[in-house]
Amino acid sequence: VDPSFKYGEDLAYELETLQEFDLDTIKPMTPPLDSNNKIADIFDREVFSLEVKTYMARKNELKLARKVAFTKLKGQCSKLLWSKVEAEKGYKQMAADGEIR
Repeated sequence: VDPSFKYGEDLAYELETLQEFDLDTIKPMTPPLDSNNKIADIFDREVFSLEVKTYMARKNELKLARKVAFTKLKGQCSKLLWSKVEAEKGYKQMAADGEIR
């Protein structure tokens, strides 16, 4: 995994296990709310805000890291092997969704 990725362990997990990293496991939990449905404690509010920023950064970086890894792997494949990849179920949808380059 490219060392320039701050959260490279997320992609490393996917490559090692061949399973999608479950972002819900790192999703921030909303702190207790007051009677106005707002985060009561100012400290909790700030911590939650930072956790959300970190979560979004990891989510966006994982999406980019997948594309980078895909491009590197594709470059190492023979044309025959690549034709087999393109024939895999779901490939066309992934390409259409922009998940791969």
